[in-house]
Amino acid sequence: MQIASKRWTHKASIQRLLGTYKTHAQKAFGYMPINQITHRMVFETLQSLFIKQDKTGKDLHTYCDAVFEMALDLQIIENNPCPPKKKFTKPNRKIEHHGTIDASRLPDLYQFISEGNSDATFKAAAVALIV
Repeated sequence: MQIASKRWTHKASIQRLLGTYKTHAQKAFGYMPINQITHRMVFETLQSLFIKQDKTGKDLHTYCDAVFEMALDLQIIENNPCPPKKKFTKPNRKIEHHGTIDASRLPDLYQFISEGNSDATFKAAAVALIV
């Protein structure tokens, strides 16, 4: 973990890494010695995650690959069981971006926010986004 801490230095990054590991990888690998984790185990775990949540799958792949590479460098294992990302089937998701508002309508939006029933904090934040 000390070596990994040099790569992931921000607290949120470490928490996300540990949370992702506990939620997804620990179920598959548990407390199994790293030299007993097979290519097939890693592939099956990550493939199911790539299908359900491709962003999380990519993140967990990065983390697993880094751990296995570290173990390889330390001569704990003889090969990295983590397959390359290109081997995984990823869903074709259509990304729908939110719409935009025409600049000529911004005064109307400003008036709508100012006269609305929202609290002052929300109004200040919304107006700051407009400006």
